[in-house]
Amino acid sequence: MKTVANLITHIRATTENTDVDTPNNIGIDDTEFIQYLNDAQYRLQSLIVQQHPDVFSDEVEITIDGSEKYNLETAAPLILINNKVLNAEYSSTGNSDDYYVLEETSLKNRSPGSDGSPNFYIRSSGKIIPVAKPSSGKLRITYIKRLKELVTSVSDATKQTLTPELPEICERYIIAYTEWKILKRDSSVDSTEAMSELLQMQKEIVDSYKHINDDVQMIPEINQFDDWSIY
Repeated sequence: MKTVANLITHIRATTENTDVDTPNNIGIDDTEFIQYLNDAQYRLQSLIVQQHPDVFSDEVEITIDGSEKYNLETAAPLILINNKVLNAEYSSTGNSDDYYVLEETSLKNRSPGSDGSPNFYIRSSGKIIPVAKPSSGKLRITYIKRLKELVTSVSDATKQTLTPELPEICERYIIAYTEWKILKRDSSVDSTEAMSELLQMQKEIVDSYKHINDDVQMIPEINQFDDWSIY
């Protein structure tokens, strides 16, 4: 795969944005291209997760210390959505063979002060609450893993490529999405055609995951600055 710097050079050429002089505020800075590349990756993961959440599943074990609540973000920093849990299990010994599945319940069934081996769990504000409260053992949480950003700085762009595990069509989508954002930013009439092609490509990618084993675990990520208007 091409480096991110090479992708930016390619997109500058296809969108006719090769003139740039950052100190004099001329043209579009590389940092904006990097933001769009990351947004494209984030958007793809969001779309795929809606249809095939298990593709990005990972698991983490949490050692029980007698607390009532356990913070998911602390246990799994790359969790995509704090409250998104695919499965929760408990083992009184901590051994893999002793895990059993906990049923999800709501806060109204919370049992403060009720100690023992749990049969249920509650998701609340990024935390897991076992019901009842165990004093030892482990929880095993299966969650949706958030993918890392492509790059975080312009200097990294010359060394980093897109995630190697991504299918080639994802690279084409990330390029196409960034081209669309640049064309839209420039109020180009070509942005409408680019949007149509982008929507078709995005559908093909999501549909392709119907045929991919759930063990496959890499694809793009989602960002609060993403533009969701192309739905």
